Amino acid sequence: FSPRAVSVFVMEPSGSPRNVLPVVISDLEQRGGLVSVRAGHLSAEITAAAAADLDLVPGMKVFFVVKSTGVSLYPH
Repeated sequence: FSPRAVSVFVMEPSGSPRNVLPVVISDLEQRGGLVSVRAGHLSAEITAAAAADLDLVPGMKVFFVVKSTGVSLYPH
């Protein structure tokens, strides 16, 4: 899945089936109007406004959420 397909939540979401991954933020990097939220080998790309609203900081526990339609599998 693409980092742009990942949503970031501070509380575990409920509702329609989604892939929910509990993670700890390792790094934040702003690139123009977007922020790359890294958690180990995973990353999410969200707007700077969303990152500010969530008050994200390294070391914070959050949830990376990806809709099932946003996941692609490729043969190895």
